[in-house]
Amino acid sequence: DKLIKVDTIYDVVKKKGGLTTAAVVWPLARGSKNLDYIVPQSYSSQVTYLKHSKPKDFFDKLRAAGLPVDRYGAWSGLDVSYRQDWLTAQVANYLIRTAKPNLMLVHFTVTDAYSHLYGAGSSEANWAHEYVDAQIRSIVETLKAEGIYNKTTIFVVADHGWTNITKAVKPNVLLKMEGLIRIDKKENIVSKDAITVMNHGSAHVYVLNKARRAKIIRNIKPKLAALEGVKAVYDEKDFDHLGLPSPKDNPYMPDLWIEAKEGYFIVNDHKGIGTLGKVSYVATHGHDALPSWMKATFIASGAGIKKGIELDDVTVRDVSPTIARVFALKMPPTWPGRGGKYRKGRVLVEIFE
Repeated sequence: DKLIKVDTIYDVVKKKGGLTTAAVVWPLARGSKNLDYIVPQSYSSQVTYLKHSKPKDFFDKLRAAGLPVDRYGAWSGLDVSYRQDWLTAQVANYLIRTAKPNLMLVHFTVTDAYSHLYGAGSSEANWAHEYVDAQIRSIVETLKAEGIYNKTTIFVVADHGWTNITKAVKPNVLLKMEGLIRIDKKENIVSKDAITVMNHGSAHVYVLNKARRAKIIRNIKPKLAALEGVKAVYDEKDFDHLGLPSPKDNPYMPDLWIEAKEGYFIVNDHKGIGTLGKVSYVATHGHDALPSWMKATFIASGAGIKKGIELDDVTVRDVSPTIARVFALKMPPTWPGRGGKYRKGRVLVEIFE
């Protein structure tokens, strides 16, 4: 509730009344009042799965059905996430058989995990995609067995593409060298006027010393832009064009936004004097969404969907408005700015019969 500022697709569907909603390992779903069934997402914490599953007796019922839900935490690690995906598909199939949710969101993770670990386009990543395809097939088969496949619409979506990476950029080292991050003899941070928080292919720079904010931004912006592996550094005046809210609209927004070049990613590490480091993954995402290598998947199939339609321009923002149309609903407007070439979402009307 602190991160999501607008109605999601499951909020809109639930508020219609009389409909059942479910989310299985869906990001940021924990605590939602408008989801009837929840298996939260977490990395390694079984406590999170137990605490935030919904309804309270949901895991008890899944255990009674023979599903090893007490392994969710252990099976969420990147290297074994295919086990979690199998379990997630089984939970989805259980819900289809027992609850018939009108909207069900299902999140598989091994495609992301194996691309990080082994590289985009690697044989391991390709296997992961085939494996998830098999889990989706099991859901389709359950829909058919329950006699509801012909009135079900299926969307297969993703939120990012990939770049294989060879170097890590460490902007916090620059901030340290500029005296904006202060450390002790063991290189622990003791105080800071500014800090970078990474998002792999991009990063947020927060200026914490508000009295010196303007001066700090003027000083560090060109220096950050000059770092190897940095494609661009944007400030607040650029955010609307990028399709991002201003800090006035969203307090989590930064003072500066760093974009990495293809082949690089950004880390939080402040130690040492070099601004380049070793990579912890071999591929990642989080970069500008426009390059071809950051494009993702959008597939729509089933009830009400035309066959053979090929789409050229789809954004993540199109997904919820298009799903809402299936329910004869509209998503509320959420983007007050111009958005530039990063346009606001639209209903993909051309895919519907």
